[in-house]
Amino acid sequence: MYFFHVGYPKAGSTTLQLNLFSKHPEIDYRGIFPNGRDDNSEMARLSSALFKSDGINYKASSLKISPYTGKQTVLYSHESVTSSLHLHPDIIVKAQRISELFSDVKIILIIRNQADLTLSHYSMNPYDPRLIRARSYVSLKEWLQIENNKKYFCYFDTIDFHRVIDYYTKIFGMENILVLPLEMIADNLEEFSNRLSTFCSIDKDLTFSLLSSTPKNQGSSKKRFLYNKYSRIFKIHYISKYLPDYFKQKVSQLIDRGEKFTPKDYDKLINKYLARYRSGNNTISKDWNLNLNKYNYPL
Repeated sequence: MYFFHVGYPKAGSTTLQLNLFSKHPEIDYRGIFPNGRDDNSEMARLSSALFKSDGINYKASSLKISPYTGKQTVLYSHESVTSSLHLHPDIIVKAQRISELFSDVKIILIIRNQADLTLSHYSMNPYDPRLIRARSYVSLKEWLQIENNKKYFCYFDTIDFHRVIDYYTKIFGMENILVLPLEMIADNLEEFSNRLSTFCSIDKDLTFSLLSSTPKNQGSSKKRFLYNKYSRIFKIHYISKYLPDYFKQKVSQLIDRGEKFTPKDYDKLINKYLARYRSGNNTISKDWNLNLNKYNYPL
């Protein structure tokens, strides 16, 4: 059976890709790895056409999936499927392309409290989202206003989980979709492992063991935010290309320690954008048997 983990970005994708999907012996993992370590993966080859090509250049007939290798669970993973900020901006088009490529596939969708998710996106890329490659710094208030004023491919539309899940349900069928909140990993890892393992037909005890050894995500640190803010201004990202990996790893660990990044008046800034999700989040809680209220989702 084919499975596709479609995100969300900043919702535990790195943890799942590095520590579970690629290590569980019952999974034939064909997804990406973070930090560019996916050059030879099948997902790397497919993603160029699936998620980067516009409508004119997209040719579904040119895409090929490798045959089964004997393992029951064949899993692809690319969190940018559910993001308008990365690759092709239309998340509906990307979902349609997956359905065209796979005649029989199940979808794994990991969601996260919209306020925390938004802060994570901004802290890692505090730039004008209309000109992401130019790396033009903007304040959080400006970033939120820019996204909210977009007429097409608005970030706030993509994190309307109920709307996105409803669309996936219409394409793939509710029985072929698993929805789990990222917060459940820290709060109830056993339940998270059981649900994911049952859905993917893999050993739940091994899933639990692999995930339990994973360091907990403490969120973006203040030092990490400052690094992201100034790295483009001072061309640090160019210099880092020539530094040895062990040195970059040590520096990265140092940057990620310390006080968590929390912008001044963040709750006040973000709350006016969250009311639109209350009804949908309530529906998700009921339809998918999830206690989103426990994780402070807008309800």
